[in-house]
Amino acid sequence: MTDEKAIEKMVYDQQQGWPLCPRCGERMPNKLTHGALSRHAKGVYICAACGTDEALRDWTGNVKPLSDWVLVRVYNGDLWKEAK
Repeated sequence: MTDEKAIEKMVYDQQQGWPLCPRCGERMPNKLTHGALSRHAKGVYICAACGTDEALRDWTGNVKPLSDWVLVRVYNGDLWKEAK
């Protein structure tokens, strides 16, 4: 799945009420806007801790690839393969 498709799907899932941070998998605040808007996935809200992590990683130049995000790994079936 391309990054663009994954971002599109994450935005849609959040609009439908997806309750977990797509980056780390932790529970999001009841109101998405109480989290943080991702710097790397336009329109996608992440938890405050991931927002801080993204900012620090940007500062050091060590960006976490979208393919490492929990929800992208779910979309790609990677977590299922890992569990077997």
